[in-house]
Amino acid sequence: MGRRSGLRIIIAIMIVSSAAFPAIGDDAGSGGDAGSSMTSAIPLSPSNGTYNGNLSSSGDTTDYYSIDVPNGTGISVGLDSPAGSDFDIRLRNTIGNTIDSSASTSYDEVSSNGSNVGGTTVYI
Repeated sequence: MGRRSGLRIIIAIMIVSSAAFPAIGDDAGSGGDAGSSMTSAIPLSPSNGTYNGNLSSSGDTTDYYSIDVPNGTGISVGLDSPAGSDFDIRLRNTIGNTIDSSASTSYDEVSSNGSNVGGTTVYI
């Protein structure tokens, strides 16, 4: 049986603020707040990287990021929430269907494992 080869993009997103007051946005180094929908997602580079983000339990509860995944690759995304916070993560395809999701109370991780996402845009 042949081995399947391919590259995998690994993205780690760390939430650095989760206070009850509005967070100052510099999500993924964009200088602003990541959008709250797929159409306003902040694009991320399709390479291994770590990005910081800001969410709050009242107000800015959703941030979207997009990645144009190169052909022949997959994606894996991890989310670290600060102590005392519980944010969840979803990986969505171009039309918004969920590829994978995680609702852990600590470290969350999603991947395209088993889904062909190369050559498409995925949303986190």
